[in-house]
Formats: sequence, structure tokens, C-alpha cells
Amino acid sequence: MEFKFPKIHDFPPFYTKQPHEGTYKAQIEQWINIILKYCEFKHIWKLELNESNGNYQEIFNNKKIERKINDNLLQDIINEMIKLEYCKYINKGDFKNILIYWKNINEWSLKLIEWINKSGQNGSILTVYEIQNNWPNEEFYGIDDEIIYKVLEKLEKDKKVACIRENNEIVGIKV
Repeated sequence: MEFKFPKIHDFPPFYTKQPHEGTYKAQIEQWINIILKYCEFKHIWKLELNESNGNYQEIFNNKKIERKINDNLLQDIINEMIKLEYCKYINKGDFKNILIYWKNINEWSLKLIEWINKSGQNGSILTVYEIQNNWPNEEFYGIDDEIIYKVLEKLEKDKKVACIRENNEIVGIKV
């Protein structure tokens, strides 16, 4: 099954920073929406923005209309996504690799608790590995380590789970 881009993705001016502030804000929001939906559909947790070998080509380079996003617009989009907590740079100073949260940490936390409740996991002990790998039909299947650790830390802070640690690293939870 292939990802279906919205019609705006085939609109040539969409790939150029719009001069009117209101239009530009809407443009950024639409780009963010496309990026998040694409990454969710493809289960992409890390996005390489390197033009030569990155996994972003299909998102930002529309061969059908021969348009490609420029670096300044892309940087503005990523900065807004960071502000909204939908991504972060994997390594400080490396602006070409980002960790994508197609749901922010709050949304992932709610999703995981909802799953725990509906699947009867209350009172259980679950390892991080099990959460990431044992339920292929769940959205969090294959979730990146850094994301799941942040989600579990938030749930622990909210007193929804107790984290089990080994050598200061979360290895599981008691629900």
C-alpha cells in the first residue's frame, strides 16, 4: 500500500517560502501534517534529511512537478516541529538527522495507557522489549528506544506506571 499525498503536495508554490505571514504559517502547518502522516504510515521513527541518501526524498522532492523544498523552508518546518514537540535532533549540531514523534510524548503516553487498559495488562510487568516488539498491530510497534523511554518516564511521573531500572536504564514497567 502506498502513501497518498494530499493535493497541496502537487502545488508548485508549496515548495517555496510564502511571503505573506498568514499563508506561510498555514504552509508550515500543512508540511508538518504531511511529514507526520507520512512517517506514521511508513512507521518511520528517524528521518534523514541528507539529500543524497536520506529517506525524505519522496516527501520533499516531488518529481512529478519537478519541485524540491529548499533548505531554509525545511529548516523552518523542522524548527516548528521541535517547538511543538513532534521531533528533535538526534545529535546536537547534526541538523540532518531527526527523531520523529508522529505523536508527541503526551499523545504516546495516552495511547500506551489506553492500550494497557483495553488489553488487560493492568497489574502486569512488561519489558521495554515486549512493548516495542510483541504487538505488531499496535501503533507503538517498533517504537524507537528514546521515544519509549520518554513515554515511560512521563507515565511514571504521572504515577500511571512504575519503571523498573537496571543500571539506570528503564528495562520494564509495572502497570
